[in-house]
This record gives sequence, C-alpha cells and structure tokens, in this order.
Amino acid sequence: MTAAPSTGAIVGMLALIAIAIALAVAVGPNLALAVPAGAAAVMLAAALGLYGALASRGEDRRPVRVPDSRPSLRALQAFAGDRIHREELVLLLDHVERAGPNPRLPSRPRGELAAIASMNAAGFRRYIATRVEQLEREL
Repeated sequence: MTAAPSTGAIVGMLALIAIAIALAVAVGPNLALAVPAGAAAVMLAAALGLYGALASRGEDRRPVRVPDSRPSLRALQAFAGDRIHREELVLLLDHVERAGPNPRLPSRPRGELAAIASMNAAGFRRYIATRVEQLEREL
C-alpha cells in the first residue's frame, strides 16, 4: 500500500493550473501565449489526476462498516441469536444491576450462565422478563 496523496502537492498543482488558466485568459487574442498557457493547464490537470490515481493505488476504498453497539440492538440480536448472544444479554443485565441497586452482585458462575443461555426460547424470555421487572422495581 502506498502513501495517500500529499495535500501540499495537490494544492501546489491546483495553484499552477489556476495560474496557467489565468495567463491564458489574460493574454486574450495573443495566441502565441494563450495556446501554450492553456495546454500547460490541461497537462497539469492530467498530471494531477495521474498523481492522485498512482498515490492512492492499493488503498482500500470500501466503506468501513462499524458494528452498531446500541444496547437495544444488541438485546434484539441476543434474543434472535445463539448462546453467546444470550450470555451477553445476561451479563448486560448483571452489569445494569451492579451499576444500580446491587453493586456487590457477585460474578455469575460459568455453569449457571451456560444453563441460562441454553434454556429454550420461551424459558429464556421469561427469565429475562423477570430480571427486567426486578430491576425496574429496585431502580
């Protein structure tokens, strides 16, 4: 991968192009000066395009996808997801409980977390609903 095009080089070439265009316009009907100045402007513009293409060659131009980290979306994914997503939801509720009514809540044993995450869909929803209702009462 090569370095990105230099801003200074781009600005410099744009300034030269502007000067060449201004010179071509300023000399008016004097073709002996206008044509070379116009040709210089066109050549500088082509060189700028080539410079930008070569300097940025190899850069990944695909848009960067940033995962959505909103808790509400993560919760929806947890209900629809697999065991790891369910564990994440249980741990999120534990975190909320520690931040609120029960700061001394001990870490959940791995076996208990696995048992909760492996419940059937209806049982898991009941567990989550119960935990949320309990948190709402205590907050």
